[in-house]
Amino acid sequence: MLKRKEELLNILVLLSVIIFLLSYYKPDLVFSDATTDGGDTVGYYYMTHYIHEYLLPKGQILGWAPGWFAGFPIFQFYFPLPFILSGILALIIPVHVAFKIITMLGVFLLPFCTFFSLRFMKYKFPIPIIGSCFSLIFLFLEHYSMWGGNIPSTLAGEFSQGLALSLMVLFFGSLYRGIEEKKYLIFNSILFSLIILSHGVITAYTFIVSSFFLLIFDKKEFLSRIKYFIFMYLLSFMLAGFYILPMILKSAYSIPHIWFLPSSMTEILGMIFPPSFRLVQILSLFGILMGIKYKDKRIFFLVFCLFCSFLIYFLTPTLNNLGIPIFEHFMSVKFIPISYICEFLIAAASLSFIIGKFKGTWLIPLIIFFLVVYHVTSNSTFISYWIKWNYSGFESKPMWESWKKVNNFLNNAGPGRVEFEYEDKKHDSGLGSSRAAEAFPVFSKPSLIGTNFQSAYNGPYIYAMECEYSKKCPCPLYLLSDGCLSYNLENAKKHLELFNVKYLMAVSDEVKQDLKNDTDFKMVYGPDVLEVYELTNHNGNYVVPLEYKPVLIQSKNWREITLDWFKNRIDLVDVPIVIKEKITEEDKNNFGQIIYDYSSLDQVQKIPYEKNCSAQEQVENEEIRINTDCIGKPLLVKISYFPNWKVEGADEIYRVSPAFMMVIPNQENVRLYYGKTLSNYLGNLLTIIGALLILLFFVNKKFKLFKYDFLNLD
Repeated sequence: MLKRKEELLNILVLLSVIIFLLSYYKPDLVFSDATTDGGDTVGYYYMTHYIHEYLLPKGQILGWAPGWFAGFPIFQFYFPLPFILSGILALIIPVHVAFKIITMLGVFLLPFCTFFSLRFMKYKFPIPIIGSCFSLIFLFLEHYSMWGGNIPSTLAGEFSQGLALSLMVLFFGSLYRGIEEKKYLIFNSILFSLIILSHGVITAYTFIVSSFFLLIFDKKEFLSRIKYFIFMYLLSFMLAGFYILPMILKSAYSIPHIWFLPSSMTEILGMIFPPSFRLVQILSLFGILMGIKYKDKRIFFLVFCLFCSFLIYFLTPTLNNLGIPIFEHFMSVKFIPISYICEFLIAAASLSFIIGKFKGTWLIPLIIFFLVVYHVTSNSTFISYWIKWNYSGFESKPMWESWKKVNNFLNNAGPGRVEFEYEDKKHDSGLGSSRAAEAFPVFSKPSLIGTNFQSAYNGPYIYAMECEYSKKCPCPLYLLSDGCLSYNLENAKKHLELFNVKYLMAVSDEVKQDLKNDTDFKMVYGPDVLEVYELTNHNGNYVVPLEYKPVLIQSKNWREITLDWFKNRIDLVDVPIVIKEKITEEDKNNFGQIIYDYSSLDQVQKIPYEKNCSAQEQVENEEIRINTDCIGKPLLVKISYFPNWKVEGADEIYRVSPAFMMVIPNQENVRLYYGKTLSNYLGNLLTIIGALLILLFFVNKKFKLFKYDFLNLD
């Protein structure tokens, strides 16, 4: 009878938690016919749209997307799980509603994952449900909006990290129980594979903290636990193999995003000890002391997780500089929310040391729920407004009508990309986000600036030149590009032509006037709040014959040389540079000049072609067909280079400055297509084998994977 009463209270409080969240995430907003807006979230809608409209119907998850950065390998370096889920969900509900639901998923899962994690650790009633209540305090923190996990971060675009953090919390408990009782291997393998597909930093952290079970427990169990980890992580890696193996092997083609530690200890302490979380931290300190007193292994594990979050936070700058591509993507601030999560878990667990001394324990979760709700509502100032701002969508914003007309025009315009002046305040107030125009690929044409710049092989050049046509520009990759360029429409015209930008959208009066005064720009939509100008110095083709012979440089410093070429030598913008470490005999016949002992771009010669030739193109998402009479003469393809691109009708694809493709046709018809590399085939094979092993286990429970005997979900 008592057990049933406890379960009813668990259900009642969990439902109350969900109802409380729904009082902020109002269903009429979530299910409205509006395109999600706000923060980086506006850009990620393109990725959901693309996987739903193009990739999943073709049976693909990884692929090539033309919408940003002159094309990029979508989901190769970003986390596919939330987009897979939203793409599948969009089969039964509108895609914009599916996307909203998935952006909320991590928030709504955290109370449940907390509850079951503490249950896995064998905490008795009411500790698990108290943990669920404490998760609300974390979710409603308002002192940050980019580090991840809390509602403001989710609304700003960190919803994939939020999902990963919820799964991580569940994994804490299931791994603890699995190690203790030698079971849940299949469950933990699947769960960890989902974390891999949700967030790389959380994956690395979760893997690191699992070492606790090899460091702390009985040495007699060491070999058994080693086997458990080998089998579990091997199976997890296999299940996520289609994604993780190509990502690791191609990580040199990704773009790191480095985030420095604050310069002052005062600021660091402010991040670690936010005022609105101090009661939880005080309670967690009590839990740590009691855990030490009673030698509670569960507390030790959570304290180890907390310690690792702080340790990695401070080590991140060192890891960033090791030259290891994966560590280059570590951002220190991502480990602060993990510390908060560990603290509220310890805080909930701390009550297990005192709660048994009171009568009427069934009332405690109800009291704590109402206290938490009071605390959250008293400290919440903008979350409700942000949720409404995001989910009311583009359609409710002041500049919506102008935005809609611009895209209607562009949908009927000629070939070529569109780009936009960066004007954060006007875009934010008028369209809902400073990055709102990154949604161009959803509404009309591909653009250059996008949200997922870890996949932007051309990103350093694109962000550097954004400052040439924008009075304000964020320059997020300034460390990679050694700063950005200055406002200069003359240089911008040449760079925009290089990137096949045919249309430029302006919003500020200053830039509009400068464009009106420039004879190479023609206003084709306007006057309006948003105006579109056509760049008339090129025809919008993606494939063009070269005016000058390409130059081959033997060097290992590809990025440094091409950045110098792009930023400092506008006079050489029409002389493509190819950089290779090894030069073949065939290369010697294909280039006008070969530089073996490179010292500076002053060595580059401009050698024109004597005879012009032509090329006609047919450009699709993952295929480019070319008909040309330029046999033996290079063609510049203004689409980003990536090793998955293959060619028929030419011997190879050259990576050419800035980070485009160049082919030298050996026949009239040339075809470039986005295919698979060996790592893709091997990764897919691993995923298939992993799935078959799990299926075989469920079909035949007597089957012992790797002859290991604790593969059960009991």
